[in-house]
Amino acid sequence: MKLLAVIENLDNRYGGPANSLPNLLFHLQKNYDMEVEIVSVRLHNDEINEHIERTGIPWNNRSTLVGPAKIMYSPTLKRQLAETITKDTIVYINNLWNYVAFCAYKQARSKGAKVIIAPRGGLFPWALKQRYCLKKFAWRLFQGSNLIKCDRVHVTSEEESQAACKLGVASTAIGLSAHGVYLPAITNPGNSLPAVHGKYFLFLSRLHRSKGILELLEWWRSLAAHHPDWTLVIAGPDYGNFSGQCNGSQIRYVGPVGGTEKWKLLANARFLAHPSHTENFGIVIAEALGVGTPVITTQGTPWGVLNQVDCGQWVPLSQFRQALERYLSKAPGELVEAGLRGQRLIQEQYSWDAQSRQFYQQLIAPLTASESNINSRGKR
Repeated sequence: MKLLAVIENLDNRYGGPANSLPNLLFHLQKNYDMEVEIVSVRLHNDEINEHIERTGIPWNNRSTLVGPAKIMYSPTLKRQLAETITKDTIVYINNLWNYVAFCAYKQARSKGAKVIIAPRGGLFPWALKQRYCLKKFAWRLFQGSNLIKCDRVHVTSEEESQAACKLGVASTAIGLSAHGVYLPAITNPGNSLPAVHGKYFLFLSRLHRSKGILELLEWWRSLAAHHPDWTLVIAGPDYGNFSGQCNGSQIRYVGPVGGTEKWKLLANARFLAHPSHTENFGIVIAEALGVGTPVITTQGTPWGVLNQVDCGQWVPLSQFRQALERYLSKAPGELVEAGLRGQRLIQEQYSWDAQSRQFYQQLIAPLTASESNINSRGKR
C-alpha cells in the first residue's frame, strides 16, 4: 500500500506542514513498512526541506505554477499525478481551496484510489472569513463535495473535528491524530545567532496576519518602555510585507531561520509568544516546549494543556497583552521551571512514534480493513 501525500508546497519557508508531513511519513514508513511519497508544486527555484534531507522521503516538486499563486494552477501536476496514482494508492491531500487540492482529488477518484483530506486548520471560522468569496466559490464548485465524500478526514484536535462536523463532514469519517515533535540534539545551546543576545522573547512563525504579528507589535510597543532589558526577536519568512514594521530599539527581525540556528534561537528565548488567530496544531509551540521554553498562545490554538501543566499561558486573544506583561515580569527561575514542565509534557505525549501510530490506526487502518472486506466478499 502506498501513501501519496499531495500538498501545495513544502519548502522550509512554507511553515508547519514542511515540518510535520515529512516526519509523519518517515515514521509511517519506518513503523508500518509503507511506501510513501510527497508531491508538491514548486514556488521557488531554491526550494529545500531540511526534514526531507534528513529522512530521505521521496519528494517530487517538479510541477511548476501557471497564473496567480492563490489559485495554484499547475498543468504539469495533473500529468504527474495521473502517472503516479493507482487504485492501490491512498492519496493524502493536505490543505484546501485551490487547484492542487482539486486536481489531487479528481485524479485519485479517476483511478479508484482512496482519499484522506487534511484541512490543516482551513475550516475554522477565522480562516473561513479570509478571502471569503474565493473560498465560497471553491466550496460550491468542488471543495464541499470533496470533503464530504472523501474516505477519511484528518484533524489534529477536537476543535478541528467540531469545525468539520459543522460543515457537514460525518463524525464517523473523521480521524483525530495530533502532530508529533522532532527534537534534534542541541550542542552549545548557549550560543545563539550573532545578532541576538541578552534577554529576549521570541516570535517564530510566518509573518502573516493570521499569526497575530500586527497585534504583537502593537502590544510590545506599549510595554517595551517598562521592560528596557527585554527584546522581542521576530523570526520567519515575511508573507505580507510586515518586516518593515519590525523595527525599534527593542525589536529585532532576523528573517527566516532553520536548522541549528532555529533550535538555538528557541532554546535561548525566555519564552515564545504565539498570538495566532487560528491553528489546527501549532508545531512551533510543541518545539519550543520540547527545548524547555514556555509558551504564551491564544485559544485559537488547541493548547489548553499549557494552563493545566503550568508551562505557559493559553488565553483569549483579548487577554494576550496581559499574559505577555505577566511573563515579562516573571523571575528567571520561574520561567526555567515552567519550561522544564513543558519539556516533560512533550517527551511523554508528543513523540512521532506515538502520533504516527495514532494516524495509522485512525486513518489508514480503516481504509485497508474496508478494502480487505471487499476483496474477501468478492472471493466468496
